[in-house]
Amino acid sequence: MQKNCNPIIVFSFSKRECERNALEMVKFKFSSVEEDDLTANIFNSAIDNLFVEDRQLPQIMDFLPLLKRGIGIHHSDLLPILKEVIEILFQEGLNKVFFATETFSTGLNMPAKTVVFAGTTNQVRLEGATKSVFWGVYSDKIEPVTAKAMITGQADRLDSAFRVGYNMVLNLMKVEGISPEYLLQGSFFQFQNSAKIPGLEEELRKEEAMAKMTIPDGDLIGRYYEYQSQLDQMVSDFRAGQQRETVWKSVLETRRRFPDDVPLLDPLRDMGIKDEKFAILVKRYENGYDHRRSRIQASQNALQLDELKSRKRVLRRLGFTTSAEIVDVKRCIACELSSGDELLLTELIFNGVFNTLSLEQYAALLSCFVFDEESNKVRAELAAPLCVMQEIARRMAKVSKESKLPIGEEDYVAPFKVELMDVVMQWCRGVSFQDIKKLTADIFEGSIIRVFRRLGELLRQMASAAKVIGNAELQGKFQKSLEILERPGLVIFCICRRIVVLGRDFCHQLALKMAASRYGKRLHKASFDFWLGKGHCCGSLMAHGIGDSSL
Repeated sequence: MQKNCNPIIVFSFSKRECERNALEMVKFKFSSVEEDDLTANIFNSAIDNLFVEDRQLPQIMDFLPLLKRGIGIHHSDLLPILKEVIEILFQEGLNKVFFATETFSTGLNMPAKTVVFAGTTNQVRLEGATKSVFWGVYSDKIEPVTAKAMITGQADRLDSAFRVGYNMVLNLMKVEGISPEYLLQGSFFQFQNSAKIPGLEEELRKEEAMAKMTIPDGDLIGRYYEYQSQLDQMVSDFRAGQQRETVWKSVLETRRRFPDDVPLLDPLRDMGIKDEKFAILVKRYENGYDHRRSRIQASQNALQLDELKSRKRVLRRLGFTTSAEIVDVKRCIACELSSGDELLLTELIFNGVFNTLSLEQYAALLSCFVFDEESNKVRAELAAPLCVMQEIARRMAKVSKESKLPIGEEDYVAPFKVELMDVVMQWCRGVSFQDIKKLTADIFEGSIIRVFRRLGELLRQMASAAKVIGNAELQGKFQKSLEILERPGLVIFCICRRIVVLGRDFCHQLALKMAASRYGKRLHKASFDFWLGKGHCCGSLMAHGIGDSSL
């Protein structure tokens, strides 16, 4: 601060660490009294739009004291309205020290003079997105070699994670002239895998050539070298004949027990070496040949499109297509679903799982498809539909495995988390956000809001799927379930969503409040960047420019 190197962004690699580091800075104050007032006015202008009980959420109440000290926090599990306000404060220069996770470096252009990393583990080149002048590492210890690699080393290799999903396969089947095979062959994923094969084959040829090398009397030479090495390590002079006799007896006993050759000791099992790095090196050496061959096989599998063939086989066995790749009514449903497991959701509709559920249970059951954190228990009233869903999932996993897709039944079922089923149920019944937060003390408020949004999108897709098959009753239930999920208490947690609901007048009024806080009554204009195509705001409401006209 004394060298005017702020704003500073401190990157941490976990949300808990990010908040913990920020709280350790509360004894410092980096903002002036004037900036404190401006920060409070901007913060309160946004928070005033929340319900009174929602303003008492711990995450909201704990933030203003930090912000008034010039300290900000930003990670994916903050409430959206807090993230947007914090981004505005940072852009206005009111946040001097900013603690964030790596997600802040993607998709946001926030110039900073200094970037600090909380550690070297999983360190990536985040400073580029922040356009920093200085950067360093906050750690107890950093080796010179590590520091040099961080500064001068190359960026991590960019590997494609492209996979052809069932939704994509089904949608491409109905497009004339384009097939999933055509799409996969032209993908970056395919290009990378094809480029790896010559190098891997060359490594494999070298391994095979070394294995075929023969040396005349190689066994004798090897044993001679081994004995000579052991001899060099032995004590050359035994001080007593009794010691020599003891050693000689041991040699004779060894020759009697192992007449052909002395077995080699396993360095891990027999010699008791506990070093984890050594164990990794031994395993890598032993599996080196097989590993290279498996990598070549994996690359060739991509060329042969084996996975795509297996997925098509699954679709045929589950009744989504025929042997002639003619789509069925199930395909029409699956094509409408992209926010969850389209095959399992389609099977749930066809098996009538939703027919006997209430509107709240619709949303609660579907929350398993959009929540990806740890789970523990579920209410009794939701246990029955959950068991049906898991049984169908296991049956589908069995079909996938029989179709040569490498997936186990439990691995397929595990991603469907039940932790928020009760939370969604209570929210749809009208319980306040502050009360449902008490049900999930270990989950951030922003994570719950994110699940609600994803769940809303899934409910819209389920309603569209029901419309496609002409089931008006089921469509209406999904739409009503969406209505009780997206009640006003959810919408106002995000400034952008609030603008969509209330129109630009709200945006204009909020910007005027913020601008008046900074410029008094002298304001030239306020600019707003909208994503009109999707009905969202970019998240920054920037009041700028001081003109001659007054409000």
